Amino acid sequence: MAPNHLIPTAPRKNPAGPTAKLPRAPPTARPSSGQDSPDNFALLQRSVKRDAQQVILAILQLPLFAQAIIGFCRVAAGIPGTRADRARYLGTMQLRFADQANFPHIAEQKGLFDSLTATLPVIDRNVANNSTDIQSFLTFADAILQIKKNRREVQCQWEAEVQHQREAEAQCQREAEAQRQQEAEEVCLNPFFFCLAAVLPLQLKRRTQDQDVDMLAYKLDLLAHRFDILSLLLSQTEPDGKPKPKKLKVLPAFSNLKPGSEAVLSLLGQVDAALKTVQLADDNALLPCADLQKHREAVQLAAQQQLYSLNIALQVYKLISVCLACLDKTLGPSDVEHTGDLLSDLQVLPEIVDSDSDIEITPSSPKNPCPPILVQEATTL
Repeated sequence: MAPNHLIPTAPRKNPAGPTAKLPRAPPTARPSSGQDSPDNFALLQRSVKRDAQQVILAILQLPLFAQAIIGFCRVAAGIPGTRADRARYLGTMQLRFADQANFPHIAEQKGLFDSLTATLPVIDRNVANNSTDIQSFLTFADAILQIKKNRREVQCQWEAEVQHQREAEAQCQREAEAQRQQEAEEVCLNPFFFCLAAVLPLQLKRRTQDQDVDMLAYKLDLLAHRFDILSLLLSQTEPDGKPKPKKLKVLPAFSNLKPGSEAVLSLLGQVDAALKTVQLADDNALLPCADLQKHREAVQLAAQQQLYSLNIALQVYKLISVCLACLDKTLGPSDVEHTGDLLSDLQVLPEIVDSDSDIEITPSSPKNPCPPILVQEATTL
């Protein structure tokens, strides 16, 4: 059984109560590297923002935070105790985060990956079953190491793709050069060389264009593959990322909307975006009520304008129907003469328009108004 050595700890306040009360080490037990725990703890406290339950809400200074973590790891590695004692000491940092939004930026800090990689093998993970602080440290360390490893894998894949692209381009150039040399030799040996002198440049030009098209297609495929790698990188840099609703853009007041027009299509697109936003929102999420209200007003205005356009078309149709009826009644008798004068004087009264309609009918020629005639007068004529 290993002796119980004293472990250097940092003076701190823990409202929830520590899982394991560790004695403070005397000055002689501190490492000779100058990284003593009170300094590291002070750096850690200055670099983060905590709430009343000691949960880290934000990282104020990333370099300072990384320096404090590295210092704690060095002190833990120098503790002449058991692996469980080292794990308990690292748990005193209380690395409980509200979210993992800053983890990709933390993983980029210099020296942090190497320190965590060297520290995890010298601590006992089984102690985390009885301590939330140790479990929080292990979760933080595993997440940082995984993010860094994923980035290195993506970087290696990208470098391999670049190398493959360079080799493919060099191979294509060598093949094209060999083909041109072969064609030149065949032309020189051909007895009809002088007859084909005018046709050969066109053939060579066409083959060169075909090779350029093949090269362009290859580069497009490579570009699509790089986009896939970039999407993978973005998905790995946000461990707890959730689908974010699309930002809504409220269009200005709609006017002169016609079926199939750009304004109608844009309006339908905005309504579709609003519906998708409602579907992506959680039960506890705040919906953009103001934007949805603006969308509702825009849709209502468009519906009113469409109804107004239909009303105008209906009234015009009624006027045309009345004019046709008057013409049928007037031109019905066979003894009617001078129909040209009759048609020039034929008018339709505005009273035929529905009383509940918003459409106002004006005379056809305001400068020379003709007295309107009734249907009875047209029949008499």
